[in-house]
Amino acid sequence: LGNIPAQLTTYGLTLNNWQWQAWQDALTHRARLVWGPPGTGKSRTVRAIAVGAVLEALESYRRLRVLVSAFTYTAIDNVLLEVGRDLAALAPRACDVFRVRSRYQATPGNIAPTIDLELNKAFPSPMVRALRARLQRPNGVVVVGATSEQVHNLLTTENGRATSEFFDLILIDEASQMDVAHAILTIASIANGGSVVLAGDPLQLSPIQQAEAPKGLEDLVGSIYGFWKERHQIPESPLSINYRSNDCIVGLARQSGYHATLTSHSPALELNLLAPIPTAQPAAWDARLFWTHEWADILNPARPAVCFVYGDGRSSQRNDFEADAVASMLLLLNGQMADQLRNENHAGTGRPIPPTTTAYSATDFFRKAVGVVTPHRAQQGLIVTRLLQVFGATGALAEAIRESVDTVERFQGQQRDIIIASYTLGDPDQIAEEDEFLMSLNRFNVIASRARAKLVVLVSEEVIGHLAHDIDVLRESRLLKYFAESFCGNVRPMLLGYHGSNGRVHVPGEFRWA
Repeated sequence: LGNIPAQLTTYGLTLNNWQWQAWQDALTHRARLVWGPPGTGKSRTVRAIAVGAVLEALESYRRLRVLVSAFTYTAIDNVLLEVGRDLAALAPRACDVFRVRSRYQATPGNIAPTIDLELNKAFPSPMVRALRARLQRPNGVVVVGATSEQVHNLLTTENGRATSEFFDLILIDEASQMDVAHAILTIASIANGGSVVLAGDPLQLSPIQQAEAPKGLEDLVGSIYGFWKERHQIPESPLSINYRSNDCIVGLARQSGYHATLTSHSPALELNLLAPIPTAQPAAWDARLFWTHEWADILNPARPAVCFVYGDGRSSQRNDFEADAVASMLLLLNGQMADQLRNENHAGTGRPIPPTTTAYSATDFFRKAVGVVTPHRAQQGLIVTRLLQVFGATGALAEAIRESVDTVERFQGQQRDIIIASYTLGDPDQIAEEDEFLMSLNRFNVIASRARAKLVVLVSEEVIGHLAHDIDVLRESRLLKYFAESFCGNVRPMLLGYHGSNGRVHVPGEFRWA
């Protein structure tokens, strides 16, 4: 690999020591796993692997065909578009980049026409034929981005074989979200002597399966990352510096199964409030919402992880109290959150980034600052309705509010300054029916790891106290239980409430914080 790291560093594509080790491992092995917990720069590392491989091939006058694949176009674009910009600067006109998409996929607005390549297998365009011909030449360097289905279509267009040897280096990002069956379509394109790198995080949500896997065959139908790790013991190169979250939230992540070496780049990161949360009811407070001075303690930036645990016993897939609590907290934060957190260190230099006194705009507040995660669509709809009412939102603001409230699956891959989790359920029978889904360790890990500076969890005693009959589900519930019962080790009584159909309803519970 010679002086390639120096070239990348001079250009500005710098990596930390863990990332450089993963880069080196990926480019010197036939098969490698890159374990990238949230916020550790996994996509940046994959980008550097692709660019480094191209630069080395150009210096060595070797043919190289690189495939960047993932389960979604968004995941591909996170790597491929940066690779295209890097190579345009580092090796102008020496390497072409193409993004192959289905003819049923709309033309993307952020992709240059020279890169965008629509694939109609029945009637391949001249550009598709030219790319296929180029991938079969004995020389040249090219980078292609495509989902598994489009890799298969590219291979089999014009009666080609599904195992045509088109690519020398295959990089699959978010490999923990791609199931084995889809990955086969991608890996089938490997050339003799080629290499495959899978980057992902097995502690995030795995591919959704329509049926439970047969006993002992879980690895065969789960993620390709898990298949390689568990069935074939392919070595992992872990990334261990988290650039997203503060030390408190990263400390919680370590309890989910990450390496003890996982550390925060900005350990003291916290919300930057332009004014303290009021402890007296504001004059403009919405009369539809419950007022208490306790909101100030829950939203205190010095307490990065908090939860309110209360007795419920009846709520199913809608919870009026939690919906109103979310609306109250966001109303207090709106206009008060600065668009730069306090105590953040620059990812490259490590120097402190000065905090600002500029508040998030109305739409950016919901698109970048806050996120609300809930397990059920019914609760999502209820929270969105409350927020639209409280903020009087229409147009772009209404759309931003809808995007800010979603299920765990839709939030994977995103980040927010503050995450509020509404667990919703209080009915013991409903909890027992959904415990595998509700108590999943990976599910709670995704919720917690979206937060940069603060995590707020609203959860009933019935959820926390539930003991699953299935031993595997019981083990899975340990992270949520640990968070509420041990990690948030400071406890005091707290009285919250909401306005129900029969008037003001008090909700006693415990405020717990770390």
